[in-house]
Amino acid sequence: MNSNDKGNLGLAMVIADVMKRGYFVFTPIADTTSVDIIIANPEMSLRRVQIKYRKKNDKGTLEVPTNTVVNGKKIPVILSKIDLWAIYCPDTDKVYYIPTKILEGKSYMFLRIDMPVKRDSKIFFADEFIELNF
Repeated sequence: MNSNDKGNLGLAMVIADVMKRGYFVFTPIADTTSVDIIIANPEMSLRRVQIKYRKKNDKGTLEVPTNTVVNGKKIPVILSKIDLWAIYCPDTDKVYYIPTKILEGKSYMFLRIDMPVKRDSKIFFADEFIELNF
């Protein structure tokens, strides 16, 4: 599967997950922004969402970079323009929702899928991010 196919699958899985939760989804017409979808709750509060497709690496984590690809070029996302990152992982078939405030000042973060041998307070467990909160 090429990167476009992965991105399209991630988009489809996030949209399906959001709709199953009872939210509305709006999509931009152009593909030249870091906002992939806009989510609205029943009261029409909005969240701008960046979507990533990430497979679990050999360390049992998902690496979540704070950049995106626009017109074939990797660029950093201006976090103030995004409210939420939605990460689809085909290994778990789950979507993880990360508020951008957790990503501020970072070029990436890791979500742990597999349990570590030793617990570290800096570890973010993926299952802590399966709820979509407004």
